Amino acid sequence: MRIATFLIVLVSLAGWSAQTRAQLVSEWRMDESSWSGTPGEVIDSAGGNDGTARTAGSDNSLPDTEPAQVCRGGRFRGQGYNLPEPPWYVDAQHYVHIPDGNSLSPLDSAEEMSLGGWFRISAGNGTLVHKGDGGASQEYRVYTSGNRLRLQLWNRWGSPADITLSNQNLATETWYFFTATVERLGNSPNVRVRGYLFDENGQLGGVSQDVVSLDYTNKNTSGDFYFGGVSYGSNPVDFFDGTLDEFRLYESVQSSADISNHWSVTRPCEDEESGRIFSYFMEETQWTGAAGEVEDTSGNELNATAVGGADTGNDEPAIPGSPGTCRYADTSSAGQRITAPASTLVNDADTFSVAGWVRMPDEVQTNATPSIIAYGNTVNGQWPERYEVYMDRNYTFSWPYGFIDAWTFVVRKSNGNLQFMRVPVLPDAAENPLSGTWVHFVAVYDSGSDDARLYLNGSLAGDIGLSGPNGLEDATGGLGVMAHPGGQYNAQGFIDEVYMFGSALDAAEVDELYQDTRPCETGYDHIRLIHPETGLTCSPSTITVKACADAACAPYDEPVEVDFTSPAASWTPDPVTFTDSTQVSLQYTTPGLVTIDAVAIDPPAINQT
Repeated sequence: MRIATFLIVLVSLAGWSAQTRAQLVSEWRMDESSWSGTPGEVIDSAGGNDGTARTAGSDNSLPDTEPAQVCRGGRFRGQGYNLPEPPWYVDAQHYVHIPDGNSLSPLDSAEEMSLGGWFRISAGNGTLVHKGDGGASQEYRVYTSGNRLRLQLWNRWGSPADITLSNQNLATETWYFFTATVERLGNSPNVRVRGYLFDENGQLGGVSQDVVSLDYTNKNTSGDFYFGGVSYGSNPVDFFDGTLDEFRLYESVQSSADISNHWSVTRPCEDEESGRIFSYFMEETQWTGAAGEVEDTSGNELNATAVGGADTGNDEPAIPGSPGTCRYADTSSAGQRITAPASTLVNDADTFSVAGWVRMPDEVQTNATPSIIAYGNTVNGQWPERYEVYMDRNYTFSWPYGFIDAWTFVVRKSNGNLQFMRVPVLPDAAENPLSGTWVHFVAVYDSGSDDARLYLNGSLAGDIGLSGPNGLEDATGGLGVMAHPGGQYNAQGFIDEVYMFGSALDAAEVDELYQDTRPCETGYDHIRLIHPETGLTCSPSTITVKACADAACAPYDEPVEVDFTSPAASWTPDPVTFTDSTQVSLQYTTPGLVTIDAVAIDPPAINQT
């Protein structure tokens, strides 16, 4: 003990098709600190369609990242460039290559798509995005020509339709944002194309609209995906000279509001002063205790390990919806925690910030001072070697509230002395995770000013000056999340979005972190109901229920729960939990048209069918 002073599915027997909601397939933020040609280095944060920086030129120059519209973006020197000294000229035919994947062909799988992102032209015309590798494998291409933004769509025979997305005259060194939406018109070969163009101040002109014939029967979609060039079957050509940023691909049509939201997106950015030391988003679908399975997304490869059966969940995220905070760590049983090895990056950061979302109901706690995040081995059975954030339950008595709790932030100075900061909170306060509410916290220590600050739910909750040397004790032990690294002072609850920065975040950065979200994956695409295509009689009808991992209904091999709501009280069993597929009985004897209604409960599906 330590003491201190399937979303709803609507189908009828007359027709089993339904429209799909707009869903994110891929998102390439291009926020990596640099590209070097390492396979998969250009991260797709939504769908796993990662890319690799490449060149078709005679030099070894590669595209790289630079500060862009939202944090960093990809700089493509597609036209080559001169140097003031030998070799005088660099043959920089830059592009990013992404291997083919079914999800990159949404017009084929879902009969609609949206593609958009930011671009800035440095010189000439060129290709922003292309899907295809020549011949009939060509699918879509966004490019500039004659200072206009254009789209090409290829039919099953490899013949293109050319569409001008905007008649705006594009200027160099100006940031533009575009979105192109494409949707099949009924059962016809025609598709409707809409084009949206913005600059940094807002939308430019109206929405362009064209209808073109596009026969996709048995379409070849085997071509790869490219940023910065177009591939006709060998090395790419028509290279883009400029910067690309924040590209998204959807498998259906985005609304004007959705497009505006994409245009206006912001988030905290890394830089040399406030770059992440580690960040754990807890997005893995399952943890088994394997070493390093909890991914550090900072790029520093400080991957962590789930201990004691800790796993991830998605039933009650801190910020629901998509985008949201998505999955989170579940350490609700005693002994469950997350650990990571020691790192010199932490010991080198005497100024730092740690942050996360946490929920830890008081009634399940087994420790008086449950630890949220701690760094270093436990010293004399009490506090860790370097720093800790924890809750002090029943910290003090305060009339008329009774016992109240306190957030506690402690650092160990280089002379071994501990310095504390406490922020009392009422038992039922929105800033108290012991109330069972998600709370966002950021604890900051600035060694330059010897100042400690605590932010709760985006607002400053405490700010005090400390004493003693400004440096901190180096830790020989590593990181503990929801307990000390060795398991002491275990907290039962849930935690997400755990960060450490090598700087003292300011109020604006804290607020951005508090509001930060990302697109979420549920793990499977939709629930499919298969009826024997016979009318209902007095005898039960057998309905096959399938959990589909993708639009083509590949099997989903994890348990799902489905509730049947219409016709009410007519299904057996109801609800049903299954893996891959199962069969249920439907008995309904009232004459007339029957509408079948089911809800995917846990987890929810991405789409309805």
